[in-house]
Amino acid sequence: MMQLSKGEQKNILREHRSTLVQRKQKLETIIDQLDEYVDGTDISHLHLFDDSSILSIQEQYESEAKFIYGNTEKYQEFEANVSELSAAEQEKSYQQFSVNMEQVFRELAKHQDLSPDSGEVQALVGEWKVCMEQFMSCDAEILRCIAEAYTTDRRYAGYFDHFGDEEFLRFLYQAIMVFVEGGEK
Repeated sequence: MMQLSKGEQKNILREHRSTLVQRKQKLETIIDQLDEYVDGTDISHLHLFDDSSILSIQEQYESEAKFIYGNTEKYQEFEANVSELSAAEQEKSYQQFSVNMEQVFRELAKHQDLSPDSGEVQALVGEWKVCMEQFMSCDAEILRCIAEAYTTDRRYAGYFDHFGDEEFLRFLYQAIMVFVEGGEK
């Protein structure tokens, strides 16, 4: 670098400074997004990776679901239903779905002191199923698979932590299994 003229050095340093400013802006955006998460925004709604090659959490789930379940009749039903919507309608549907699911989970957390087979808890699990059926019909097998994924995929643990105490996920699983075994009211 020292062998370059002052003008060439300044140009290189200006480019380097520009790169550093872009990195700083990206870090500030990430910090703001993390603050939003701490304040209660669902992590799947954050835009931490919008300008990177890293997939967002929601995109990761979608990609994984397609890979694992893409050949199943239920996944194809889901894709067919979603493909009928415009991109704007899909976004709106996903946002409303998320709001509805969070509302059900918050209500379930408030009833965590009850038995998973209580009428109030089972009615809320019924509401959860209705939310799920916004995109596809959900039989007992699908509901059981979703409940299993909630408990076996560590990414869900972090999501469910902000609804209840450390026992909430176990309570949710038990409530869904009671619902499934009870013949889906």
